[in-house]
Amino acid sequence: MRLFRERASLANSSQAANGVCSVSKSDLRARAAAILVGLAALAPLSGRAEGRLPWSLEAHTGVGVGEESAGDRTGWVALARVAVGVEVHPRVQLQLGLVGARLDMECDGCSDETAGGGLDLGLRLQLARWRSVPLELEVAGGSLWTDDAWPRGGTRQNFLIRLELRSAFPLGSRASLRTGVQWFHLSNAARRGRSRNPGFDAALFSLGLQIPF
Repeated sequence: MRLFRERASLANSSQAANGVCSVSKSDLRARAAAILVGLAALAPLSGRAEGRLPWSLEAHTGVGVGEESAGDRTGWVALARVAVGVEVHPRVQLQLGLVGARLDMECDGCSDETAGGGLDLGLRLQLARWRSVPLELEVAGGSLWTDDAWPRGGTRQNFLIRLELRSAFPLGSRASLRTGVQWFHLSNAARRGRSRNPGFDAALFSLGLQIPF
């Protein structure tokens, strides 16, 4: 009788161990399958991320003519900009730029000239693409500080707005040449009254180089 009980106990223990082992194996299979499914889903995304090179460095310059917002005087502007950009979507890029400017305005036979620098934040949207040539729209805004109050009667610190339509042409396998036209606006938003906010609007032609990294 005792021998029968020991055999029964041993059989029950073996069945329990087999049950534990079968559950563990089933759980491992389920986890392995879930991991494989996750990796399969992430593989295309990681491939796009590696091939897209979302960060880039860009330098461009622009020259154009314009006039005061009131339309009384004409002038010209030369811009230079260096920016770092990150691609947040295949058609959308955010940029942070360092801007330098040379500004000149006619003033009754004299020259109202100054220079300055500042920062701007830009958003670039790809509107269309023909083969390897994209058509892009860039909107940027920031602040510019000049050596003198400009235009005359204004302030040294002004806000700038840029709206640019441009295209990019590949140079080799990585770099691209970018060219476009832009509208440029400069004013102090009437922070010290409308009488001290002459404002300036100009149309510019721009040329630049972009290198991804």
